[in-house]
Amino acid sequence: MDKSIELIKFMQKNCFGKRNAMTSKKLSLKFGCTERALRQIILVCRQNGEPILSSVHEPWGFYLPENEAEGRECLNQFYSRIQEIYKTTLSIERGINQRFSTKLPL
Repeated sequence: MDKSIELIKFMQKNCFGKRNAMTSKKLSLKFGCTERALRQIILVCRQNGEPILSSVHEPWGFYLPENEAEGRECLNQFYSRIQEIYKTTLSIERGINQRFSTKLPL
C-alpha cells in the first residue's frame, strides 16, 4: 500500500483531533521510516489536499482536524511563519545588497 494512503488511514483512526496529535518520532517508528521521510510523506499528502495539521503547543505532533477551529489555528501558525520568513528574506537581501553594492532579483 502507498505510504501516503497508509498514513491517512492510520491518522483517521488514531490522530483525529488535536488532542490525539502524534509526534513525527512516534509516527516514523510506526511506519518504519526516518522522521525526514515521514515529513516528506506528510508534505505530499498536504499537497494533495489532505489537511494534516501540526501543533507547536502541547500536545505536539501531527493530526487531522476535528473541527474548523483546529484547522484555522494551524493555518494562522503557517501564515505567521510565512510573514517571519518574508521579513527575514528582505533583511538578508538588504544586507547582501549593502555588503556587495548590488541588487539581487528575488
